[in-house]
Amino acid sequence: MAAKTIRAGLLIALLFAVRAGADEEVEVEVQTDDQILEENRQRDEVTETSTGLQYEVLKSGPADGAHPEAQSKIAMDQFFVAC
Repeated sequence: MAAKTIRAGLLIALLFAVRAGADEEVEVEVQTDDQILEENRQRDEVTETSTGLQYEVLKSGPADGAHPEAQSKIAMDQFFVAC
């Protein structure tokens, strides 16, 4: 019973803390898609294809190691910027 009371108290305290900050104005710097793409063009580690696709190889295996084929499953981190 005490654990439930403590959790409820923490939840209420959290809600008050969130509400207290809701009235504050927050300044956010927003970058446009074109700004992000241009910043990437300036980075040596980013490659841009003729179609405008930009990518960065985060980790590469040895040159004589295994290479994926059309049926291979790979893992990748990605995000898209719609232009």
